[in-house]
Amino acid sequence: MGGYQCDIHPKPENNGMLYHERGRGIVAKHGQEVMVDEAGDKWITGTTGPIPQIELENWNTFEIIATGNKLVHKLNGKVCAEIIDHDREGRLMKGIIALQVYRGPAMRVQMKDVELKHLPAGGLLSLTDAPMPAGARSAITAGFSDARPGQDSKPASSKVKSAGSGSSNTRNISRKEIKKLRQEVSRLEEVVSQLEAKQNEITDALESPQTYTDPGKAHHLNRELSAVVDQIAQATAEWEAAGEKLFEADK
Repeated sequence: MGGYQCDIHPKPENNGMLYHERGRGIVAKHGQEVMVDEAGDKWITGTTGPIPQIELENWNTFEIIATGNKLVHKLNGKVCAEIIDHDREGRLMKGIIALQVYRGPAMRVQMKDVELKHLPAGGLLSLTDAPMPAGARSAITAGFSDARPGQDSKPASSKVKSAGSGSSNTRNISRKEIKKLRQEVSRLEEVVSQLEAKQNEITDALESPQTYTDPGKAHHLNRELSAVVDQIAQATAEWEAAGEKLFEADK
């Protein structure tokens, strides 16, 4: 299943985040205010506040407010992510509503009191209505230091830049080294992207009717999926480490 999803996740920084399944990946993590520009680059424009530790064994309330190209996620009544999306080609303006549970170990998932409220049409924000703030930071670097604790992000953009700034302070690191770091971040981003595509292929195969009638094939695919997930975790850790170095060099 593809499209936008509000994650229910054991990691606080991922709980309530906006993830674009089979699309642009993580758009905004818990604690982040994000603006996506017309080119599809994601920018951290602010914070929604501290990230609470939520007990998922208890009842929690998730709320999604979708008005035009603005999305607001709330967790237990408090805003946890806010997104304004100017990316006309990459954004979604319609889709299905679903409650999804991923494959995994035995678990109990309970949902109740599901409500749907239709809002008035309109609400689409232009760049004139919602311009990019001068202090916005590219999610590929700002995302490493904002909306913590923890780091478990996916690449957001191959471009590293600062809104309203034409120069950077190298802080005892040469421009050649900064260029090399940027290339490494972009390379690892591509590696993660390819692995995620492989993960989607395996997931599709697991969900096919033929797999349900072939236990051996299902077992093989699950082992393959587990290996790919481990590879994604390793590549993401390397991507984050390179991004941290680049963030320190560029700030």
